[in-house]
Amino acid sequence: MIEMLTLEEKKKLIRRRLYRHGSVQVALGLLSLAFSLFAVIQVEVFVGSILLMNGVSTAWYVFYAFREGDSPWQGTLMAVVALAAGLVFLFHPISNVIIMSFFLSTYFLVGGLMRVTEGLRIRTIRGWYWILISGLISIIFSLALFGGVSAARPMLKIMFAVNMISWGCGFIAVASSN
Repeated sequence: MIEMLTLEEKKKLIRRRLYRHGSVQVALGLLSLAFSLFAVIQVEVFVGSILLMNGVSTAWYVFYAFREGDSPWQGTLMAVVALAAGLVFLFHPISNVIIMSFFLSTYFLVGGLMRVTEGLRIRTIRGWYWILISGLISIIFSLALFGGVSAARPMLKIMFAVNMISWGCGFIAVASSN
C-alpha cells in the first residue's frame, strides 16, 4: 500500500520518472538520427524497432507512475499506440513512403496531443511548458506530413529522430527544473 505522499514528494517522484524516461527518449532519438544519416538498415524495420522501444519505455514510465499513485492515462494510450505501430512496422514492412508517412504523421499527432495533455496536467511542476512545447513540435511535424509538404516526406527519418529528441529533452528539462 502506498502511503500518502506530500505534494513535494510526489513532484520529486514525477521528476525522477521524467528524467529517466526523457534520457531514454533522447538516446533513442540520437540512435535514430545516427542510423538515418548512414541508412544502414531498412527504414521500416528500423522505425518499427525504435517505435517498439519507445512503447516499452513509455509503458515502463506509465507502470511506475501508476505504482506511485499517479494516473497518466494519456501515457498509457501513447504506449499502446507506439507498441502497435512498432509491431506493424516490424511484421509488415511497408515499402510505400506515403503509407509510412501516414502512420508516422498519425503517431506524431497522437504523441503530440498526449504530450500537450501531459504538460498541462503537470503544470504545477516548474518547467512543465517544455513538455507542452515538445508536443507542439510533434503536432507541427504531423501537420506537415498530413498536409503533404513535399519537403517533409524525404526527411521522415530526421523528423522522427528530432521528434524523439524533442520529447526526451522536454522530460529532462522538467525533471531538471527546481
